[in-house]
Amino acid sequence: MTSFPGLGRSHRLCPRSIGFLTLIVLLAAPMAGAQSTGGRIRGTISDPSGALVAGATVTLISEATGAKRDVQSGTSGEYIFIEVPVGSYELDVTQGGSRNTCERESRLT
Repeated sequence: MTSFPGLGRSHRLCPRSIGFLTLIVLLAAPMAGAQSTGGRIRGTISDPSGALVAGATVTLISEATGAKRDVQSGTSGEYIFIEVPVGSYELDVTQGGSRNTCERESRLT
């Protein structure tokens, strides 16, 4: 057992309490590292008639670095880029060999 003198009276922690506190700290530790510094860019791909487009390749291109990231649109045409650094981006969509530039100079601030 561990005692903590100087608190007005002696308090003791039994091994079970120490084990429980250790478990709480271990479970909380991953949450502390889960802080996010980037943003998210999300949207939905549709064709000119308004029909949702599944399986399109959506490319996010950083105007500052030229770095590219690709995702596929889901069954409802939705896409999302997570942990995107602040900056300006171009968004391109490719479906069946046809490429369209959807957005130029999207700014994430």
